[in-house]
Amino acid sequence: MSRCALLASLAIAASPLLAQQAALFDRVAEVLSDDFHDRRFRDERLPALIDRYRPAAAAAGNAAEERAVIHAFLGEIPASHLALYSAATHRRVENELFGKAGPTFGCVLTRIGGRYYIDGLFENGPALAAGLRRGDRVLAIDGVPPSRSKRLDWRADDAFLSDPAVHYLLGDVGDAIVLRVASSPDDERQVTVTATRSSALAASQTSCQRLQVGSHVFGYVHLWFVFHGKSASLIRSAARRFADTEGLVIDLRGRGGSGNEVDAIIEVLEDLRQGGVPMVFLIDGRTRSAKEVLAFEIRKRDLGPLVGERTAGAVVPATFTDVGSGAVLMFPSFTLGNYTRQLEGKGVAPHHPVADRLPFAGGDDPILVAGASVLAEVLGERR
Repeated sequence: MSRCALLASLAIAASPLLAQQAALFDRVAEVLSDDFHDRRFRDERLPALIDRYRPAAAAAGNAAEERAVIHAFLGEIPASHLALYSAATHRRVENELFGKAGPTFGCVLTRIGGRYYIDGLFENGPALAAGLRRGDRVLAIDGVPPSRSKRLDWRADDAFLSDPAVHYLLGDVGDAIVLRVASSPDDERQVTVTATRSSALAASQTSCQRLQVGSHVFGYVHLWFVFHGKSASLIRSAARRFADTEGLVIDLRGRGGSGNEVDAIIEVLEDLRQGGVPMVFLIDGRTRSAKEVLAFEIRKRDLGPLVGERTAGAVVPATFTDVGSGAVLMFPSFTLGNYTRQLEGKGVAPHHPVADRLPFAGGDDPILVAGASVLAEVLGERR
């Protein structure tokens, strides 16, 4: 549904008796009016945008409808890192950046065309252990369609970008959910997943494995986030662990992380190059923020081929503000200077483009397969 259609449908369908007076919308608008990084936009264009969306927010019949209006409103502001998180999602993301463990089902649900698919499977997570595969369609959660399940948290994607909606699953350690899933349109089954206590950092540590392509053996590590104060040492540790292999595949797909860690990671990568370690880096359309800065520096310094999809073009730091009603506004209050000017809205192009797909992927990973093949080609060229 287009933003205009959304505004029209909410304005027509909502009863005046259910009006929420746009309380949450007004708090979001106030924060952006005061602190959005682009002063010219907030002075010249933001007021009219607020006035255009406020009636639909006031007419919203419930909190979910008001959040939908806010998402559409944020989607008209030309910047990345604009989203309305639940307090639970914000807490989870913040903990992940620092490598802190918490309750997790070990996956997220990505919504494409109104359908929900398993995505973001942690290598050490209960979802993978239960037999779920990336791309499985989720038909029901505990017998209820995903969109109506209380286990499904609010969407956690950037409003202005073309990302599909991403949802975390809510639960405490020991909670079990029954998912009815399909690995293909004609293959349905039930899978029970029990939440454990873990983290993206632990998943990254578990991801370290050996890959074999023909006669070549490589090391692989998946950097789920640019973890604050931990990512550089994670890569260095993986390099030591796989010192007997012929090179490294470093996976930078997914979300961003701590910009303060980028210099330390580049230092490790420079050391590896000087030590003669061939490297290939995987990127996709959700690689963003600190990971995009990393991809940009890798390309500029010629540290190794980038394989996959163009990155998201989302290079402004995220600021988080509690706006009440259990909501946290993510928005950009400042920029990263030259990195933002060069990358925001543009992204980093791969040396070797590889398309990926999610629905009914069956666990296939074409970008990883291509990355390993590219590294084998690099080794062949050196001989």
